[in-house]
Amino acid sequence: MNVNEQNVEETFKLLADIAHEKTPFFADIWERSRNEFGDPWVKEIVDNVVKVFGSLENTDSWEGAIRGYAEFALDAMRNQKFFEANGHYRWSTLKEIQGRYYDNEDHMMKGYLPGMYLSHYLWPHHFKLLEFFRKEVLSGLAPPPALFYDVGIGSGMYSREVLRGVPNVRGVGFDVSPYSVEFTSNVLQAYGLQDRYEFVLGDIFTSELPWKTADLVVSQEVLEHLEEPERFTRILYRLTKAGGKAYITAAVNAGHSDHIYLFRSPEEVKTLLTKVGWKIIKWRAEYGYTGAPIEVTPCIAHFLCER
Repeated sequence: MNVNEQNVEETFKLLADIAHEKTPFFADIWERSRNEFGDPWVKEIVDNVVKVFGSLENTDSWEGAIRGYAEFALDAMRNQKFFEANGHYRWSTLKEIQGRYYDNEDHMMKGYLPGMYLSHYLWPHHFKLLEFFRKEVLSGLAPPPALFYDVGIGSGMYSREVLRGVPNVRGVGFDVSPYSVEFTSNVLQAYGLQDRYEFVLGDIFTSELPWKTADLVVSQEVLEHLEEPERFTRILYRLTKAGGKAYITAAVNAGHSDHIYLFRSPEEVKTLLTKVGWKIIKWRAEYGYTGAPIEVTPCIAHFLCER
């Protein structure tokens, strides 16, 4: 359901009011993002909340999502502080985080996934990535892809974007968390996109890979969650057809509960990708904030690549 134009302002105000009442420490980001990105951003976040988290009669669900975002942001702050104090992330292996996070229903469904979903709009650097993906990646794909893989689907935002932006494309999403599969399935159903998509639940390192290579491979903020990011990017390379494109991103110097591989600079990510064989067409780094030393300032390095 789309919010009527005349109700966008009313709905946005209600969302901001809930944020101020329930999560005051994280509430000003609503107005700051509005001031930075304008009315189209307001309409988009309102439409997303109503579609994914329920209509005006379901403000309890809205409150849950807003609390989830606050926990997601607080987790990042806590772990960033740990990283800055110690020079490394809290955990270093998948075994340490799988049960704590990816297999933990409360953590994933009440905090991590709704928080991540809203962060694509509420964190300016996340929204800039989304805009780059739309304008610099999807709009430039010619011919339009027939098949794409999203490896590490998270909250489903980028699978949704491909399915919405390329009308006849079909997609396959891979993830290790059953709750990412569940949440993404709900998102795609809310947008009426589920019929062109299927899921593979499991570890990409041990799962049987599809024999068919894809025209487009997306892997958004996955490399820092892995013990062996180079091995992973080689798998992405194998999944991409010759001449096909990949959109690969990585968090750099960014503490979070489930980040285990520390990239020290965007250039380190670039070196890894070119070593594997990717041709980098465009790349940028979006910084979470400024003012801290560059060595501990979190950013996301994102790359449009070609095999």
